[in-house]
Amino acid sequence: MVGLTFTGDIFKVNIGKIFAVNVYERGARTKSNAKRLIIKFPNNSSRMRINQGRIDKIGRDLRKKHLWRFINKLRVFGGENLKFLEGKRMLYLPNHLSHFDYILIPYLINQNALPHPAIIAGKNLDHWPANELISKDTGAIFVDRENIMKRYLGERERKKLKKDIEEIVSDDRSIMIFLDGGRVYDSSKIMMAPKHGYIKEYLHELSEQSKDLVKDYAIDIAVSYRPQTIEGPFSGAVRFFKKKFFPLYFGLDLFAFATQPFRPKPDAYVNFGRPYPLESFIKNQDYRGLVKFATEDVRNLYKEITD
Repeated sequence: MVGLTFTGDIFKVNIGKIFAVNVYERGARTKSNAKRLIIKFPNNSSRMRINQGRIDKIGRDLRKKHLWRFINKLRVFGGENLKFLEGKRMLYLPNHLSHFDYILIPYLINQNALPHPAIIAGKNLDHWPANELISKDTGAIFVDRENIMKRYLGERERKKLKKDIEEIVSDDRSIMIFLDGGRVYDSSKIMMAPKHGYIKEYLHELSEQSKDLVKDYAIDIAVSYRPQTIEGPFSGAVRFFKKKFFPLYFGLDLFAFATQPFRPKPDAYVNFGRPYPLESFIKNQDYRGLVKFATEDVRNLYKEITD
């Protein structure tokens, strides 16, 4: 709790869930003999505020030069499906192979003049220099994927995630959720163990808050890199150190991206599926059915760009 009090024109500011300003009349010697006016309004200081100006600048810089420092070429399939997303609140459901997914897929969404989505990302990315691109003002919701699954340690993490998703729905934002959770280092195992928790919470909030379910849609997305991801040459060491020594695990990822401009670059492939309504999934709270449908759809989309 933060308090600020002045005498003469006495006022007090408290910052918590409610931002309250207590104003006392001029000249009163004490608060007890002064008339008081209480003004209350919600404290939105911690709410997600996506900086669209910054995102647009990142998009321009990627298009002009940075994108091609990391990939050789980009091939997009199903791009025509994005034209149906205007005016809809979207749930984007891609597979997850590389940290570059966080850059590439939102870049394509923004290039089609669609609102930038909030993105659930691993807490390991909330460090410099990764958080220069993947940060709260570019839509990131950082989640500690290790602790969130634990019974007691994960309680605080689950409450934070619930609050973040509440705000996303309340603010009428789209969201991108990687059902794989973390990166899948073996491309043959994409969507083998999809995560249900994020979808369960999202459908619950839509049911609680949304009055117009017909605007809620999802689109499944497959992403692939050939011959391998940017992190591919170091993936064995990255997996080894992931739970053993975080500085080296994170450092290897940074090294992979820092050296990519000087190594043979992969080709990137993105396949957008057909958007589909979420209304029946929301009404029935059928998060398992949605995950099952999306899993099968992403696998089929992935086969189309890898076979």
